[in-house]
Amino acid sequence: MKAPRFRPGTTNRITVTSVREDACTITTDTPENLLKFWREIIATQPDHESDKESVVVVMMNTRLRPHAWHRVSLGTVNECSGHPREIFRPVIAAGAYGFALMHNHPSGVMPYPVLCRMRVGFTLEMPYFGTLDAA
Repeated sequence: MKAPRFRPGTTNRITVTSVREDACTITTDTPENLLKFWREIIATQPDHESDKESVVVVMMNTRLRPHAWHRVSLGTVNECSGHPREIFRPVIAAGAYGFALMHNHPSGVMPYPVLCRMRVGFTLEMPYFGTLDAA
């Protein structure tokens, strides 16, 4: 599919479409339930590559039940990037009440558990990106 071209004086229509529907009765209100969601839903997808890191955002309703999820980025064996723009876009488009940002460690090793190998700046600034300034 060819990327849309942006020309002065024109607009493009953007639509959001559900690609696949999975049966899910898991609440995502605890880290343990989020891990269960990863193992039962995300890791079982045909396009999931368990030998590579993935950054995934799970969108939730007011009861903290997942109603959508999106793979933000697929990385390499030991790193994966994710820009706030790519993280918040599906959350806003889905009209989510809340969301969880998740990623995996294919090796099973977390050398820096506190930072989860995410850049310190990204980890500390993520809450800032989620605030709106009314001024």
